Amino acid sequence: MNMPAMPMGAKFDTTSLRTFALFRGLIFALLLLTLTGCQRSKVVDDEPAAVRPVKLITVEAASAIESRTYPAVIEAATFRALSFQVSGLIEKLPVKEGSEIKQGDVIAQLDLRDFQSRLNSVQSQYNNAKEDYERALRLDASNAIAKSTVDQRLSQYEVAEAQLEMATKALEDTVLRAPIDGVITKLNVDELQNVQAGTAIVSMIGSDGMQALVNVPANLISRVNQRKDRSAFVTLDSLPGVQLPAKFNEATLEADASSQTFQIAFLFTPTEDVLVLPGMTASVTLSSSSLSDMSHSTAVPLAAILVEGDTNFIWLVDESTMTVSKQPVEVSESIGEKLEVTAGLKPGDVIVGAGAHYLSEEMQVRAWTAQ
Repeated sequence: MNMPAMPMGAKFDTTSLRTFALFRGLIFALLLLTLTGCQRSKVVDDEPAAVRPVKLITVEAASAIESRTYPAVIEAATFRALSFQVSGLIEKLPVKEGSEIKQGDVIAQLDLRDFQSRLNSVQSQYNNAKEDYERALRLDASNAIAKSTVDQRLSQYEVAEAQLEMATKALEDTVLRAPIDGVITKLNVDELQNVQAGTAIVSMIGSDGMQALVNVPANLISRVNQRKDRSAFVTLDSLPGVQLPAKFNEATLEADASSQTFQIAFLFTPTEDVLVLPGMTASVTLSSSSLSDMSHSTAVPLAAILVEGDTNFIWLVDESTMTVSKQPVEVSESIGEKLEVTAGLKPGDVIVGAGAHYLSEEMQVRAWTAQ
């Protein structure tokens, strides 16, 4: 690089000379920085690529997975909201919230005086209509009464009979009885309160146990009938250390519109020292023995699966060179914290389980170890 020279024969004052010297020094400094940067760039390019530390895992067979766990909500296996079929004044309410009751026990009773009075009146009308009809039949036998009169008496008798049945049933309906054994969970009324027919008086749950409701994907619900064992365990969120044995009860045949999942119910019986109420949250754990055969599939952590377009892939490790390469895989359903891989892997393959997002094809890796 040629430095600017002072023109021959030129005359400069002191200020001009200083400016020219400063300009030459600046040019020299810039030239020096440019040469140094080129040398550093060459050194960096000559350095070997860094070996990326990653978490390595060995693929295991899906059939070796011990369990699948799904969130659940607790409900009573049997729930009843009880109401009177007639309106009236509540005269007796012998139960309280939490009361244990047996089938047939009185839960509430209405003031029956109006109902009894109505029944007495209808009974009298029925007796008279029955006598008139029977008298008409005797007269008809001797042709002493018109046929139309006999038919009229029959109609009056049938109406009176229907009214008697209704009044009798209304009187019986003034007493509300427990349809099953169970526990009163809620009282909605008080004594001496007027209620309308159909108003919920109490809510109760049956003593036939509780059920845990879980939502599962379609590919699992389709294999419900393939289950070898319908046992499971329910774990309450409030008691994480207690597992309650449960059994498969039923599955819905219509998917939830928003989540596209199906609901499965598992029945279980709480122990006496465990309080379980509807609305509690829990989890249902299905043991591997209750799952369909997965001997031809593998399972990998969720973090190991990457997506590129419409393709799922993992980073497969060549243990001889410790380099990685993309391996397309087909995945099925979730198994707890893992995904079931149905194609593309086999048990014993070594893959990148964590740190996969920072890799590229043929990159060299090493096993990450905690310091």
